Amino acid sequence: MKVDLTEAYERKHHPIDLPDPVEAIKFRMDQAGLSIKDLKAELLANPAVRQAYDEQAPENELAHELIAARMQAGLTQGDVAARMGTTQSVVARIESGRGTPSMRTVQRFASAVGDSLNLDRCALVHCAFRLACSGALSFDV
Repeated sequence: MKVDLTEAYERKHHPIDLPDPVEAIKFRMDQAGLSIKDLKAELLANPAVRQAYDEQAPENELAHELIAARMQAGLTQGDVAARMGTTQSVVARIESGRGTPSMRTVQRFASAVGDSLNLDRCALVHCAFRLACSGALSFDV
């Protein structure tokens, strides 16, 4: 009981903010002398992490292609957003690979980056096929 009272007092009068998770990971990596490549290999050694990572592959592949097209066009996310009639945060979400944009959204993105769009059509079709098979692809009607 005394421990509970002490902990409650310390939480109230001497709070310690939790560290930023990204900074905590960077700190731990620095301590262990790990590179991003080392961390990725260590994380992917866990079968559950590997499965989740592999399930995200189509989304990540599409996101990578979209980012490459935007960068090749020399545009910022803000530039693309203005051309799409949306916000920079929407473009960031599209490029994050954490969700599956609709084909209409991908088309709008492609249109926004203009003639410099150099998406590998095969990779895009392959991505769309894999997303459709997984049930993750959505179509605007």
